[in-house]
Amino acid sequence: MLFGQFQLQRPSADEPAPYTCVTKNIHTFRAPKCSGKDVHLCNCKAGTDCSTSSCINRSSRIECIQCTNDGKCSNRALQKRKYAQVEVFKTPHCGWGLRARESIEAGALVQEYLGEVIDFSEMSHRLEKYRPGQPM
Repeated sequence: MLFGQFQLQRPSADEPAPYTCVTKNIHTFRAPKCSGKDVHLCNCKAGTDCSTSSCINRSSRIECIQCTNDGKCSNRALQKRKYAQVEVFKTPHCGWGLRARESIEAGALVQEYLGEVIDFSEMSHRLEKYRPGQPM
């Protein structure tokens, strides 16, 4: 089956469709640049691990970028790719799914979204292409 410029292979009943694992986002537009003003400095005392609510970054749900506890900082799950263990599996009625291989606490990081990032105009263009005449 042709899809755009790619030739998709029909997956067997025992394998998911082919995919490419990406390690960073792919912007279809000029990606915004991060300025030095976007870095929030950690206010933790030296020697701690930034695990308490007294860490201003953790309380704000922001990872520590520049931290006084560089080696001990525990508020860098995305940077260190500390994701939950998951697996792809075949569901009985709905194709392929993803499930946890371990218990995950409420509010814990499961996975980071990585993939294609599109802007509003590209989204509108694709909706019109795949759903002509239907409202957004």
